[in-house]
Amino acid sequence: MPRVLYLLRSENRAGSAYKYLEMFQRVLPGQIVAGEETALNHALRQGCDVAVVRGDMSTHFDLCRRQKTPYLLIEQDVATMRGARCPAERSMIEGALGVLFNSRGTRDYCVDRYRIRHHEVVPLRPLAEQLDFEPRTKLEGRTMVYAGGLVSWRHRRQPWGYRAYHDIFARIMAHGWEMHVYPGRDTRQTIIDEYTELGCTVHDSVPEAVLPRELSRYSAGLQAYNLTDVPGPTARYVAACAPNKTYLYLAAGIPTVGFSPGGAGEVYDGRWGVVVENLQDLETIELSPVRAADRRAEVMDHDLPAFERLAAIVGDTERTVVSRAQ
Repeated sequence: MPRVLYLLRSENRAGSAYKYLEMFQRVLPGQIVAGEETALNHALRQGCDVAVVRGDMSTHFDLCRRQKTPYLLIEQDVATMRGARCPAERSMIEGALGVLFNSRGTRDYCVDRYRIRHHEVVPLRPLAEQLDFEPRTKLEGRTMVYAGGLVSWRHRRQPWGYRAYHDIFARIMAHGWEMHVYPGRDTRQTIIDEYTELGCTVHDSVPEAVLPRELSRYSAGLQAYNLTDVPGPTARYVAACAPNKTYLYLAAGIPTVGFSPGGAGEVYDGRWGVVVENLQDLETIELSPVRAADRRAEVMDHDLPAFERLAAIVGDTERTVVSRAQ
């Protein structure tokens, strides 16, 4: 078996960092190393056949390149697609043995621009094991929950401005819903304070493995983007990506409500959720229960062959190295 390292900034794995690594470990068992570059460099110098690294704005691929370690890339997001500056993006993607994308939209963007040796697309569906829980007792009244990244309203004109949810959350509450928020673990307190002052109930972050059960006590989950004052590339990005929230609330067994949801809305609208054109519709909307069959059908376990194909690339590379040595 090849020696595999998984490089992460933090041990607190959420979204794609949790789901993809859990699936990769089924076909490429290895050591997860989290921390600063010094610790990751030390682990690489001990020797491994391949590393699995995250992309977007991460520079972990460069650590591998310096140590001449082949790597598989999880391109969970694409920085330049949002309008962010990322000079290393081309070399990061083109230098990978294989690239894992979370949506066809992000894949198409990169395939049009870069030379990619091999790629797979695996949507951020839940793991089957995440569905095995006893739902929590429902809260009374109409309760909307959002779990994910947040930014300050003053940053809405930046590439991550689609996460400035102040106006959307305020309007949801104005139309008779409680708004509950589970921010990312590294969200600054000053940002949390902004949403608390709006009237949102902001909760502590919950590990991804048990997040669906925590969210099961709400009436519905929100998948939305702020489009007010965001840059043009950012607006085009949200139209093409498929975030964790496309499937997160399905895993929790609660309907998904989409508002300015980008292409992700097409996945669940009329199935386990609904896209609303006007938030005023929330005053009278009746949401259909989530079907057990949809939950069972939409699990990442069905995508195991994609991870097996990426693992096969590692096996082929290892055999080539051995052959050349002989």
